[in-house]
Amino acid sequence: MSTRALWSIPFEELLEAHRPMLRYAWAFAIAAIAVALPIQWAQPSSLATVGVLAVVVLAVLPSWLWLTGRAVGLPIVPIVALGELIIFAYPVWINSEAISYYSGEEILGACLAEIAFLGTMIIAWLAAQSLPDRSTRILALRLDGFADSGRQSTLFLTLLSSACFFSVAVAAGWAWDYFFQYVPNGVYTAFRPAATIAGLLGIFFLSMAHGRRQLSIPQRVIYLSIFLLYLAALGTSILLSALAIQVLAWLAGYTLGRGRIPWVMVLVLPMVLNLLHVGKWEMRREHWDQFGGDADVIAPTEYPAFYADWFRSGWEAISKEEELAEPEDSTSILDRASLVQMYLLAQNKAPADVPFLEGETYAVIPKLMIPRILWPDKPRTHLAQVILNVHFGRQTLEDTARTYIAWGMLAESWSNFGIFGPPVLGLVLGGFLGWVAKLGYRVPMGSMRFLLSAVVLLLSINATQQVMSIWITTLFQALIPVIGACVLTMSPVARPTP
Repeated sequence: MSTRALWSIPFEELLEAHRPMLRYAWAFAIAAIAVALPIQWAQPSSLATVGVLAVVVLAVLPSWLWLTGRAVGLPIVPIVALGELIIFAYPVWINSEAISYYSGEEILGACLAEIAFLGTMIIAWLAAQSLPDRSTRILALRLDGFADSGRQSTLFLTLLSSACFFSVAVAAGWAWDYFFQYVPNGVYTAFRPAATIAGLLGIFFLSMAHGRRQLSIPQRVIYLSIFLLYLAALGTSILLSALAIQVLAWLAGYTLGRGRIPWVMVLVLPMVLNLLHVGKWEMRREHWDQFGGDADVIAPTEYPAFYADWFRSGWEAISKEEELAEPEDSTSILDRASLVQMYLLAQNKAPADVPFLEGETYAVIPKLMIPRILWPDKPRTHLAQVILNVHFGRQTLEDTARTYIAWGMLAESWSNFGIFGPPVLGLVLGGFLGWVAKLGYRVPMGSMRFLLSAVVLLLSINATQQVMSIWITTLFQALIPVIGACVLTMSPVARPTP
C-alpha cells in the first residue's frame, strides 16, 4: 500500500500508469458505438445520417488526442465533446420523436452547426494547450503539514463530512429553521456551491485513496457511510443531476486510484439511475409543491421509506408501462438529455418569425455574478432561459415561475447571433477550457492550479446542456470559495520540473 500523499502527486503520474487501461476502455467504447449504430439507426434522411456521422467523429476525436498524449492536462474538452454524443448525435441518429417532424435538410443544418461548434472548440483547445507556461512557483499545500496518507484522508473526510452535514440539514429543514431564516437571503446561495465543491473534492480524493488502498478499514467504513448518507440527502430533492455528478466524481477517482475500471458498477449504475428516473415523476407529484417545485422536508430516519417508495414507483412504471400524466414522463434519460429540438426550433424561427436576440442572454451574466447577499433583488439565475422561452413562445412569463424549459449553449448561440453563434461559441469555450486544463498540467494535486482545473472539469460535465449564464455563474460561485480556501491554507512552493 502506497503511503505517498496524493497532494504531492501530479495527475500525469497517475495517468501514465493507467493510460493503457484507459486506451483499452476507449477502444471498447468505440467498438460498442460502432455495433450500436446500425441497430439504433432510424434516421430516414441520408443527408442527416452523413451529418450526424461527422458529429460522432468530431465528438470522439478529443478523447483520442488526449489518450495518445497529443493534449495535456485534465480531459475537460474530451468530456464535453463526448457529452455531445448523448445530447445531439443520439437523438438525431434514432430520429427521436422530438425532431421527427423536421426535414432532412433542417436536421442537416443543425448537424453543420454542431460540426462548426465541435471543430472550432477542438482547434481553440489545442491552440490554448500550446501556449507557453513559464511559471516556476505555484500555490500548494506544504508537504510538512500533509506528508502522509493518514493526514490527507482526515482532511478529505472533513470536506465530505461538511458537505454531508449541510445537505442533510437542508433536506430535513433544520438549516432553515435554525440558521438561514435569521441571516440575509444571499447566505444560502453562498453556502450551497461551497458545500457542493467540498463534497466533490472529498469524494474524488477519498475514492482515489480507496482505490490506492491508502484507507484503513475504519477510514473506509467511515468514508463509505458518509458518502452514502450524502447521496441519500442529495437525492431527496428528486433531482438526479446532483446525484449523477457526485457518482461520476467517485467513479473517476476510484478508477484512477485502482488502475482499472469497476465494470460491475459501470453496468449497474445506469440501470439504477434509469429506474430512479422513470419513478421520479410520481415522487415529484407526491413530494413537490405543485407551483413552486419545492421538495418536502425529509429527515434521515425517513430515507429508507422514501427510497423504497421511489424504487417501487420506478419498477411499476417500467413493468406496467403505465401512462403518466406529463408527456415527457415516459422518456428515457437519453431522450430527456436531448436538446437538438431546441436548436431546430431556434433555427426555424429566427430570424424568419422572431429577431435574433443579439447577445441579450449573455448580457445578463455580469448581473448574475453579483452575490445575492449584496443584491437581494438580483434577477433569477435562470433569467437567460426565461428570455429564450418567452421570446420563442415556448412559455409565458407566468409559466417560468413554476418550471423552465432547458435550451443549451448551441441553441442559445444561434438564437443570439445566427450562423456565427456556434463557431464563436466553440472558439470561446474551447480556448477557455484548454487554458484551464493546461493550468493543472505537471503540478501536484494539492496545488491551487490543479484544484481549480478539477472544479472546472466536474462542473463542465453537462456544461453544454445549460445556457452560458447558468454555467458561468455556477463556476464563479464554486471557484471563489476554492480560491479563498487555497489562499488561506497554501504557500508558494517551487513548481516541480518534468
